[in-house]
Amino acid sequence: MGYLFAMFKSSADGCRSRQALGDLGAMLRETSQDTRSRLIAGFLSLTGNGTCILAPIVSWGTQFRHPGDFDVHTSILLAAALPDDDFPIFLFATALVLTDMCQADDPPDTLYWNWVAFHAQYALVCPALRAALMRAFKAAELAGRIDLGPAQEPAKCLKMTREAVLTLLDGSGERSLTSAILAGADATEVGWIWSLIDKVSGPALAAFRYLYERSEGLAPPEPATVTLIPWKS
Repeated sequence: MGYLFAMFKSSADGCRSRQALGDLGAMLRETSQDTRSRLIAGFLSLTGNGTCILAPIVSWGTQFRHPGDFDVHTSILLAAALPDDDFPIFLFATALVLTDMCQADDPPDTLYWNWVAFHAQYALVCPALRAALMRAFKAAELAGRIDLGPAQEPAKCLKMTREAVLTLLDGSGERSLTSAILAGADATEVGWIWSLIDKVSGPALAAFRYLYERSEGLAPPEPATVTLIPWKS
């Protein structure tokens, strides 16, 4: 996770990259065992150790190790290009490839064609998954690892709209977060607010997710060590 983060001098961009990889990791870990098993069954003819290869990537967000994992990686690239065959596998494979691409020292742009062909499919999934995928694609673009053409729609990077978050905050007592959203607080200000939080859930979590996912993002003073925003409550 450190390599992509280290590429950025901006605190906001560094936070985005680290958070994006954290969200991808949460997405992978929450993928059902049935989906993982179906993916592995698709390449058992190539290698008998698919489970061993995927386990650390799913559990800890690590990378494929080339050239030893070449056959499995190639099969996963194929699964990430076949949304009509098995949509859950397609999403899972896409997250695996993104996790690898965002961390490799000198990664090929393995998902350019996928973005061109399937960006509309990524936008169809539930808001939490959609936001995780879109923010990871954005982090990869910021790092110069992919060219997102057509360009991303900022609204697709949000788990909840600004209006929905404000409605959720209404009556919650979270006045500072309501004010930050209404005022369009800059990334540094929001980053300081987040860095002082010990634990967050409910309306406050939705607010911080929105403030991170918006185009301005947030910029905590110690982006390399600050606690990641939970992917879901």
